[in-house]
Amino acid sequence: MGIFEKMFGKRDPLAQLRRDFSQQNWAAAFNAVCLLDRGQLSPEEQAEIADIELQAGDRLAELNLFEGEGEVRNGRLVRAREHFQLACQQARSPELQQRAEASMVQLDQGGSPRLEKESGGVTARCADCGPDGSPGGAFTAGGQDDDLDDESRFEVLLATLPESQAERYFETGPAFRRAWLASQGDDPQHALALFEAVPESERDPLFYSERGNLKGRCGEFEDARADLSRALHDEPELFVALSGLIELLASGGHLETVEQLLRETLAEERFQGYCWANLAQLHAQRGEDDQALDLALRALAAGRAEQGTVLLCARILEDKERFAEAEAMLAKLPTGGCGGGAHPLLAEFWLRRGQHLDKSLETFKAALRQEPGNPRWVLRIAQVYLARGWHNEAAAQIDRLLGHEDLGDELRQEVKATADQLRT
Repeated sequence: MGIFEKMFGKRDPLAQLRRDFSQQNWAAAFNAVCLLDRGQLSPEEQAEIADIELQAGDRLAELNLFEGEGEVRNGRLVRAREHFQLACQQARSPELQQRAEASMVQLDQGGSPRLEKESGGVTARCADCGPDGSPGGAFTAGGQDDDLDDESRFEVLLATLPESQAERYFETGPAFRRAWLASQGDDPQHALALFEAVPESERDPLFYSERGNLKGRCGEFEDARADLSRALHDEPELFVALSGLIELLASGGHLETVEQLLRETLAEERFQGYCWANLAQLHAQRGEDDQALDLALRALAAGRAEQGTVLLCARILEDKERFAEAEAMLAKLPTGGCGGGAHPLLAEFWLRRGQHLDKSLETFKAALRQEPGNPRWVLRIAQVYLARGWHNEAAAQIDRLLGHEDLGDELRQEVKATADQLRT
């Protein structure tokens, strides 16, 4: 029996849907809508279901957008992306769909300084801890919605996890649940106090893993390491313990220990894709591109297709002038937001190669609509115009940028270089 069957049981689907909706049980209502066979409903019932879908979907999307934004502030960008993906799938009103798409685009394009740090190497978050990593949801204590009780928040959180992992958290006791929900918020000391209230009989490896991750956030390195090491020793197959320990060690600069742990885990044939991806980042940081590429390709073959690994492969392949392979790698990236089209990083590759300029221009204009005023996309549009020989149009865009106050050093140099090209 699946976890949602355990939660809700087998009941008349339409009656249960109405009950969930009336109780503002948004996740259950939205999931039930998606499972209904609307062809068996009357026109009046179909209209009712459409309204429920709109309201429940938008409510969930708002919640996931809020949580995703909180994860961005906390530097947990893989988790943020999971929330934004859910918001894209759930949003039904055009305004919320656009907001969800914009959040995805900004995160995928490196619009956040934290994103650039994360995708740059293992010291930030260790090569994209994915859906099999630590729990993908966060409920910030200062921003919890008063309309949702703890069980509802817990339910929404479980919906972001793979079923096998959600099953594990679903089986925990109420004391652990309270501590875990609190640990996702902005008051870690309160969460630690709640973890201390978990009975000794319930302190299993999942408990030590979550408490260790929280202590790491609080700067209690040795205690965090002890908890995470204990969890991993007692349950080697608990991924959240491994990923938490790797992240803790990496953030503390213990990269030799990180590499040793990754290689030991590989030797035990556990979490191979994850280990290859992280080892690839370590080799790339040392400038060992051949080894990094080999390991990253192994990670991709094992199903670890996170953005950091894809971009690492694409960067090395492009540096080696293996352009067709680099393009194919960038094509693996999710399309621009939820609305389709090329990913902007693929469009930038095309622009560097002088290829598919029309598609590139459409992509950059779409990105600018999602992020109005972002100078990166204004510059890219100008560069496409210049490549097409449309000097007046390019000059108009560059004029918008020359007096821009928020340009970073790298982008400012690109603007000046493009202005110089226009003058010549």
